Amino acid sequence: MEFMAKRKRRGDERKAKLEPSARVDWAVRLVKQRFLPEAEAHLRSVLREFEALGADDPVPAAKAGLVLTQVLIQTHRAAEAESWARWTLSLRGLLDSDDIPLLAWELVPVTMVVQGRHEEAEQEFLLLTQGLTEHGSRPLRVARARGGRAQNLVHLGRHAEAEAESRAVIAMVEQMNEPRTVNIQLLGYNGLVRALIELGRPAEAEQQARAALARADGLAGPGARARFMVTLSLARSLVATGRYQEALSTAGEAKVEFLRSGSESRGDAAAAGTVMARALAGLGRYHEAAGEARAALTLCQETLGPGHRRIAELGEILEQAQKNSF
Repeated sequence: MEFMAKRKRRGDERKAKLEPSARVDWAVRLVKQRFLPEAEAHLRSVLREFEALGADDPVPAAKAGLVLTQVLIQTHRAAEAESWARWTLSLRGLLDSDDIPLLAWELVPVTMVVQGRHEEAEQEFLLLTQGLTEHGSRPLRVARARGGRAQNLVHLGRHAEAEAESRAVIAMVEQMNEPRTVNIQLLGYNGLVRALIELGRPAEAEQQARAALARADGLAGPGARARFMVTLSLARSLVATGRYQEALSTAGEAKVEFLRSGSESRGDAAAAGTVMARALAGLGRYHEAAGEARAALTLCQETLGPGHRRIAELGEILEQAQKNSF
């Protein structure tokens, strides 16, 4: 045991002596292997040196800021993630390429949505989309930003706009000949399905969800999460048409499958719990619905800001289930 500890310390000492760019690359590998605390420590050491001493080459610091932002999002620290994303964006004038700062900018409204600052996120998404377009960024990145905006419009209750924006994203992606487009297209479909449900068109929503899932069969990595979210939206459409048992089975099976992939986070578990609680309430199983909603609400309060729409939704489900269970 002592030998392994000494070996680890020697390894850490060797990595600490590496050039900043090599240490950032090492941290990226750690992130891919899900060693997030270790990755965070290496990234922060690079950033501390940059802030204290400066550097002739700011690229490693910019990359470290971007990756740290991603780590903070994954570990449910959205406010700090926003701060580092903005810091990375502020390096834009020091770099020969805008690629890293623009990637950081894409994460700014994402962190705002997680914090429940939906109105502010809407303004940031508009600025981001305009900025990416003016910069001549790849259409895929513009579509990704617009897809995120569509999801946020659903949270804001602006469902007709969400439908239009989602359809625009789907159309944009269909015209592209790039890898990884299915993931972005699923983002558009998820916004579309959610919007159609809220607009009172659940049958159309179900049709769109099933069409999207047929295209995404077998997706892994980030695509697996997008597929999971569309499956939950399909379950929501089933709830809206009164097919509660089918909705419960669909959401429950999706959650189990996603758990097996090793990708699920606490936030994803809360998303599944929200749909399952609605289905249980529809079946008249109010005590179980209250338990599912309460567990999901606890997860949301740990991972989302107090103004997030999902927290309000779960509060409503829980209150109604508790009333009906007596």
